Amino acid sequence: MSKRNNITYVKPQEPSFLAKLKAEIGFKEGPTVDTKRQRLDQDAHDSDSGEERPERDDEQPQIVVLRSGDLTAEEVAAEQQRLAKEEAEKPADLSQPIVFKQRVKQPTVEVQANKSESKNKKAERRKKSKASSSKLSFNEDDEEEAADTD
Repeated sequence: MSKRNNITYVKPQEPSFLAKLKAEIGFKEGPTVDTKRQRLDQDAHDSDSGEERPERDDEQPQIVVLRSGDLTAEEVAAEQQRLAKEEAEKPADLSQPIVFKQRVKQPTVEVQANKSESKNKKAERRKKSKASSSKLSFNEDDEEEAADTD
């Protein structure tokens, strides 16, 4: 084995004055590399379940009953439960290839607003730079010629 694989790090003991200061102010240690790895493993197991994440309450459609024959919120919930039960009981179709869907991240409103603001700023800068670069100054030449002819 090579010596590079045997490299380890031993965290030194914290000085006593730092320990006292941290105790006085109530400092809490942040996450370590090991705890972050554990979180990543848990997240990986959660996302590998193959199921889409359920819609949150604020993402679900609003139900409006206009006529007597329209579905109410209770009927919609019952229908969704019935469909979920049927889907769970349905046997898997083994003749079809397994297709994994790529996760779709939903952009936030703030990010979109920041992008549009930055685009507007870039457009204004371009306009300003074009305007300043297109201006020609002949005043200096005219003044020199006027001085030479006098």
